Amino acid sequence: MHELLEERVKMHPDREVHVFVSDNERLNFLDFHRKVEELASGLLDIGLSKDDYIAIIGYNHMELPLIAGAARAIGLTTVFLQVGYPLHTIGDILRKTSCKALFLTRSPENLYTDICKLIPGLSSSTSGSIISNNFPDLRYIVATGINHKSGTTKLEDLYLAGNEDTVREAAKRVTIDDICCVLMTSGSTGPPKLVKNSHFRMLNPAYGLFQLCNESQVTKLVFCGSMAFVDGTVQTQVCPLLIGSTCIYPNADAFDCKKFLQTIKDERATHFMLMFHWLIQLVYDPALKLYDLSSLKAGFITGSPIPPSVAILLSKKLNVDIMITYGSTEIFDVSCVYVQEGHKSCTTVGKPIGNNKIKIVNESGHPVKFGEEGEVLVKTDIGFEGYFDARKTNEAVTSDGWFRMGDIGKLDQDGYLTITGRTKDVIIRSCFNIYPFPLETALLSHPAVKSIQIVGIPDYRYGEDVCACVILNPGCTLAVEDIEKHCVDKFIMNHLPKHCLQFDEFPKGFTGKIDRKKLREIAIGRITVPTSPY
Repeated sequence: MHELLEERVKMHPDREVHVFVSDNERLNFLDFHRKVEELASGLLDIGLSKDDYIAIIGYNHMELPLIAGAARAIGLTTVFLQVGYPLHTIGDILRKTSCKALFLTRSPENLYTDICKLIPGLSSSTSGSIISNNFPDLRYIVATGINHKSGTTKLEDLYLAGNEDTVREAAKRVTIDDICCVLMTSGSTGPPKLVKNSHFRMLNPAYGLFQLCNESQVTKLVFCGSMAFVDGTVQTQVCPLLIGSTCIYPNADAFDCKKFLQTIKDERATHFMLMFHWLIQLVYDPALKLYDLSSLKAGFITGSPIPPSVAILLSKKLNVDIMITYGSTEIFDVSCVYVQEGHKSCTTVGKPIGNNKIKIVNESGHPVKFGEEGEVLVKTDIGFEGYFDARKTNEAVTSDGWFRMGDIGKLDQDGYLTITGRTKDVIIRSCFNIYPFPLETALLSHPAVKSIQIVGIPDYRYGEDVCACVILNPGCTLAVEDIEKHCVDKFIMNHLPKHCLQFDEFPKGFTGKIDRKKLREIAIGRITVPTSPY
């Protein structure tokens, strides 16, 4: 990947590669490459070498892609940690990956305090000589900004000019099959899993997607999200190398609709990437019409299945192409589709990209007919390089090499894939399998509903019952009877919610996705759940 950076420098040295709006920091390809090699030299100087693991945690600032780029240049493996995860989870990951250095970006400002809880002796340690029984491999905590305190090495001190030859010698030993990063799954269905990725695997699936999107048009992409996850890594670190795009960050941490829109206007951005839960905010924000967004050409939507009415509405309001991508941290993007009103693209996640293969199987593992629901399995040329936990890898892959996506879906005769639910989200009511997403999509078209989640509630009479958790539009009401009237011609009565709860907002996990497990717990606490008399 470092070789690709060098090629980009030759092709357009003055083009900006990273723009951090809130920090007022910009780097073009030439200066980015120079700083990457200076930092890589410093990493070698403190004793790090090929195949060592380092970890990064923090919000989006310029130091994050610089650290990752320097690590790739000399063959280090970068573990991306997500801000907000429990400290014990971060500690487990540092131990499991045997990280030798942990890098803290300039924010959030409590990073140093949190790391001191993991390493109680940090504040009294000498930089570079950390001794911790819990983390025997960890030697350096490297920090910048307010997080550079006692026991840490100052990041800026690692930039060493004049040692390009040393870096180039180290770079020669890096191969395309070396593991360059470890990404975390979202953790929405349990503790996050760690996914290993080689240089080869990072580059090839992404290149297939961006070829499909007409790579010559991707020039300025506004990114909102965390670089710790697959979409963030692909959009911010792989995309610039493959197609020479500029990645623009409106702010360091949480999504801010007005900053997002202002950034598109000021930077004349051509593309954007949003998670689905931010899309909802954007669609209904009255400020949307106040900004000149005429430079936009397309937007990428990821994270969750998207109700077609929302995607079409956004496409009309922005007057741009909306591309929905479907994939996972383990497999990357499997399929994609441009939303077109009146076309089946409105209700699907598209066709497989490139040579990717998708099949739908029943509980016995046998393929089902077109139009029938079943478990979604995927096979790609690039393949899945595995979790750190070999047992989990074996559970995720079939004996003949198909990856289990964890989704329920169906294929039509033209090859379009429709996702109807998650295998872990299925509600079983009186032997009926009920998938939340089709219900959520139908109810989102009700004029009273702004956002909706369907969860299962325990009920001794049926096993589970169906509960609609809704955020309403201002001044609206919604009852179970209203739901029945709206859906009576779309679903059998056994599938319809018997409970309806109003929320001001839904609980979210560390990635910003709705935490369905927590939402279910809240719903159970608000409903008088029937108990068995026996």
